Amino acid sequence: MNRKAWIALCTAASTFVWIGASSLPSSPVLAATTSTSQPVLQLGDQGAAVKTLQTDLNLAGYSVGTPDGIFGPATQSGVEKFQRDHQLGVDGVVGPATWQALTSAMGPNASDLHDSAIYFNGHLVTSPKAFAWNNTTYMPIYYVMQLLNTIHVQSSWNGKQWSLTAPSTQTTNVSGLPLNQLKPGQQEILLNGTPVAYVNSIVFPDPASNVDTTYMPIWYIMQALSRLQFKTASWDGVTWQLANTSVYYAYDKTGKEIAGPYQTEADAQAQLANVPGGTVRDDSGTVEFTEPDFTAYSANGTTIGDYTTLAAAEAALVNVPGGTVKDSTGKVVYTAAEYQAFTSPSSQPEDFTTLAAAEAAVAAVPGAFVEDSTGKIVYTVQDFKAFVTPTSTPTDYTTLNQAISMVSSSNIGYVVDVSQNRVVYGPVSYDYLDSSGNWQNSQTGSIGPAPSFAQPGDKYVSVNTSTSSSPQFYLIEKADGTYVGQAVSSTSTNSQNPFQTVDLRFPAPTTVTGQQIDQFLQSNGSPLAGLGQSFISAQNTYGVDATYLVAHSILETGWGKSSIAQAKNNLFGYGAYDTNPADDAGMFPTNDYAIRFEAWVVRYNYLEPTGSYYSGPTLNGMNVNYATDPLWAQNIANIMSQYVATTGGSASQYTQFSYSNTPPIPAVQQEPVFLVHGAQGSIMQNPYITPQYPNGALPVWSNPATGSQQMFPGVLQYGDSGRGVQLLQEALINSDLQPDGQFGPLTQSAVEQWQQSHGLPVTGICDFNTWLSLFPAPSTSIPEGTTVTIDQMRQGLVGNLVILWYHVMAANGVSGWVDSQYVSPQETQNGQVVSNIFRVTPTSGYTVPVYADETGTGTPVATYHSGDEVVLNSLVPVNTAVAPDSQGFIPIQWVNQQTGQASVGYMNASTVQLTPLTPPANSTTTTSTSTSTGG
Repeated sequence: MNRKAWIALCTAASTFVWIGASSLPSSPVLAATTSTSQPVLQLGDQGAAVKTLQTDLNLAGYSVGTPDGIFGPATQSGVEKFQRDHQLGVDGVVGPATWQALTSAMGPNASDLHDSAIYFNGHLVTSPKAFAWNNTTYMPIYYVMQLLNTIHVQSSWNGKQWSLTAPSTQTTNVSGLPLNQLKPGQQEILLNGTPVAYVNSIVFPDPASNVDTTYMPIWYIMQALSRLQFKTASWDGVTWQLANTSVYYAYDKTGKEIAGPYQTEADAQAQLANVPGGTVRDDSGTVEFTEPDFTAYSANGTTIGDYTTLAAAEAALVNVPGGTVKDSTGKVVYTAAEYQAFTSPSSQPEDFTTLAAAEAAVAAVPGAFVEDSTGKIVYTVQDFKAFVTPTSTPTDYTTLNQAISMVSSSNIGYVVDVSQNRVVYGPVSYDYLDSSGNWQNSQTGSIGPAPSFAQPGDKYVSVNTSTSSSPQFYLIEKADGTYVGQAVSSTSTNSQNPFQTVDLRFPAPTTVTGQQIDQFLQSNGSPLAGLGQSFISAQNTYGVDATYLVAHSILETGWGKSSIAQAKNNLFGYGAYDTNPADDAGMFPTNDYAIRFEAWVVRYNYLEPTGSYYSGPTLNGMNVNYATDPLWAQNIANIMSQYVATTGGSASQYTQFSYSNTPPIPAVQQEPVFLVHGAQGSIMQNPYITPQYPNGALPVWSNPATGSQQMFPGVLQYGDSGRGVQLLQEALINSDLQPDGQFGPLTQSAVEQWQQSHGLPVTGICDFNTWLSLFPAPSTSIPEGTTVTIDQMRQGLVGNLVILWYHVMAANGVSGWVDSQYVSPQETQNGQVVSNIFRVTPTSGYTVPVYADETGTGTPVATYHSGDEVVLNSLVPVNTAVAPDSQGFIPIQWVNQQTGQASVGYMNASTVQLTPLTPPANSTTTTSTSTSTGG
């Protein structure tokens, strides 16, 4: 904005009064407009032009008092002095030349404004706009009054006097008062009624409120506050660090005052030697010190006691297995030894205080295991299943020799190592397809033409049945030793479920529609009803059979009724590791996004020959790497068969796999991103991040992939395994170290060498500082408490855990991807917790329509499913029900996930209940070894 345009915003008016620091001025004092076309003025003239003249003289530094529109002797004197200083004819008459000179000589421009910050005792209080004029900085006293209010100093402003009143307990200094007298146009600063400074102020519009505000030279403000025992710790022209010389008080953690006041902080701290969680506060209420507070709990959460040192709290748990110590932030900082021995995954564990005792308790139970207090399996008893025949009930043994002894009398007996799902002792007599395509028996040689199910390298055995003259064939193991144990055929005709060999890269028949899928799900009482079109859209986008996607979601979620599906919109068990599936399973913002994401994962990881888990584009091929259950493919195929039979289709309509198949090219190859509009959140205050990343702020990454690789996954040490360990190994660049994801002796040695060469404590444990030396934090971060806008979500990882990443934008312009574990969907405004991100629960059925307007007529523009997240059109308190507008509708912001178009839509309030999304629990245990139940 140019000079004249800026000044045009300011108008002259009468004096205003501030009462307290929270009152904004209602009318301006000195700001004015200037124009070289103003009339000629002289002694005796009156009116608006005279008031403009007086205002401009004040702004130019020629004080003539409060502009009153009367050209008197004081105004004439000011004009003559101005004319004399600017080499004009000194006649006291304001003509064109004098007006022109005034325009050039007036006060600050809009361009002079700059950001500033006022800190008190290290805490940011306010960030006003200031300006530099005549080699000094002018600060708006309204914002200084806000500061004074927080430190219990009353202040008022009447346009001429700024009065400061200190509390009775506050020491003040009114010695060395100014010797000069109050000059016309100057203002006074009063301390407890005594003038302590005379200053020339400037009235200027405050950009934050667009209201004219009085600015005073900061030097005089500093001198006045120093008389109140407040000192300027530093001032660099932008940042003002202010501190007090306070007295101190000691409190216990309930807020009860122990004693005081004390003249020094050290004296107050001494009172807290045996007061866990006690605080020292200065007389402004600012916490200056907190005594450590460690609370010891039993394994069931019962409080044992509070302690001021971690060692004392640990000592209290010497005979409490599984007990924990939490610090004052609630973070667990110590866990007493606890080992739980399980005879099977579903058994009730038995607790022990030592690993040796837990091992001894289950040493004779095949497949039994012991977990430590973190849930990590630290001991497993070997489990060898001995099958006399493929149809016999297996017997479990803890040693291979015992198992072999059991089956040695059977030519078709075999032994499976359960932990590896591999055949470790094969049948003596088995059939196989040799390299020439001949069907052979390991003992008798050639036995005739090869059946259609035979695959090179696989081993089969046949069992005669009482119901058929033809033998039943079983696939015992794949060419790589993987155990299968499935019936494949009773003759040379393949008798396995035909859907197990469907080429999943081809779409389902055109008779399979979203409506048909919904009718099938509805008829089976499934909460998945309403997602039919999502399955079809995922098929059409990523080239994955929709019938398979439906059947897979049914299997993983128990027809949509599992807790993981209900709580996390996770329909395919993505990230649900066997050791802790409920907590580890990934969160999805909507069911539709979960379906699209799964289709993309399956297509490019399992169905494409270039995929990392490819073993063929069929259910049988996926079964090799997707799930440990050997019947996984068969179970999904059975559900597909049920769907096809119920809807009147036929397996022959689906494309069977052949190496000569040329599947359609998917419409989209990129990973799906969930788009949102207007979602607000705040960076959480979290002790896991605060002391670690610079400035206690959440690091911002350029993309989720980089963040997944470089975000600190938690402490890594000997015995850990997984993706975090693999990333650590890759970063260490040690020629002897293979990035296998296992933290063994070589990895420990490499960590020690790195720590020694980089001046770090040599522990062999990859703590945060070690990780940061390998993966420096990005230069961009967002401080805790910052409000952010979320516009994209995307699945990623941190360590071994599946984590949703958010693309956020902060008010200061910072944008990028952050770990969603540290973004709360709620924020506090004016003492209320508010949010605009809610979960949808239909009042009936499983879906809620969204309309383009509040008539609720016409075709819905969108549909939300039960459990989906929705963004409201405004922030609302989370502790009250979302109220509809006058038309009975709730405005929302939704995004077309195909086009990216953001729109406002309307939900009929009678059809939906909305529950506020709660802040995440900030899981940080990301290094454990786990096996996924899916994905």
